[in-house]
Amino acid sequence: MKTGMSLRSICNFAYLLMFEIMDNLVSRKRIFNQYCYACPLIMIENNLKGRDSIVQKWATMLCLLVAVSLTAQSPDTLTLLQTLPVSANFATTDNLGNVYVLGTDNALQKFNAAGTRLTRYSNNRLGPATSLDATNPLKLMLWYADFRTVVFLDRSLTELGSLQLDAVGFSLVRSVAMSFDGNLWAYDEALFKLKKITPEGALLFETPALNQMVPIPPTADVLREIGNQVYLADPRQGIFVFDQYALWIETWNYPNTRDFYTVEGRQYYVTDQGVLIRTTRPFAEIRLPLPTGTDSKSHFRLAEQRLLIWDEHQVQVFRVP
Repeated sequence: MKTGMSLRSICNFAYLLMFEIMDNLVSRKRIFNQYCYACPLIMIENNLKGRDSIVQKWATMLCLLVAVSLTAQSPDTLTLLQTLPVSANFATTDNLGNVYVLGTDNALQKFNAAGTRLTRYSNNRLGPATSLDATNPLKLMLWYADFRTVVFLDRSLTELGSLQLDAVGFSLVRSVAMSFDGNLWAYDEALFKLKKITPEGALLFETPALNQMVPIPPTADVLREIGNQVYLADPRQGIFVFDQYALWIETWNYPNTRDFYTVEGRQYYVTDQGVLIRTTRPFAEIRLPLPTGTDSKSHFRLAEQRLLIWDEHQVQVFRVP
């Protein structure tokens, strides 16, 4: 049997396609849309038209079977994992599935993936705790914005030490973040500089003054290090991206972002309208509605492909596709 596209070629293509799909689990349906529809069916139409109908039917059936499989296994929806009946001012998760809740009583509680409370920490000498960075579950960073003080905790929420940023030259800081190497990031809005410092406050790297580099210098609602880059979210302008040496790379034009996360070529944004998931290879965007009951009083945190939503009644944890 001679055709413009042999049966062996189709089998090889299907074999490679399956590996592509497995390497891109979260983007499976989008990859299918690009490759299954765009490649095999066009190739069949162009190369097999008027040739062997058995090969044509076999290839078409393969594409349809993959489509059904992907639709059944990878729905583009938020999946509720757990609900914690606690009143929260902030919540986040780590890469082990633990959930951390800053309660309205100013206490930090740690829950496992089953919802069992593991331990608790409280410190009322520094005012209300603002946020927690759980990038490293073995060394947590608790931020007290009013006193511009960072408190370091171990996995059992035992205090390891603290750093007051006023004492090391920072005059106006609203957001801080942990670095993968155990150091800190802080954005000084008085000097318009992003700085990387040691836990003792020694300067490692800093940007030039951003007010001399961009028309409107950013304000930092959210600051995070993910992978080998640092992200600073400005609600008016979008997300400023920096490298590990505090050099500004680019700005993503996504203003009004409540929170964001990025991993392996996928970007996640939470806005008042829902969750936006953007992939770069291949380029695609999907939008997911927020769960029923979410309103202007709800707060959000994206971390480790989880979306946490909380209010004065509960904390909900959803898996993001």
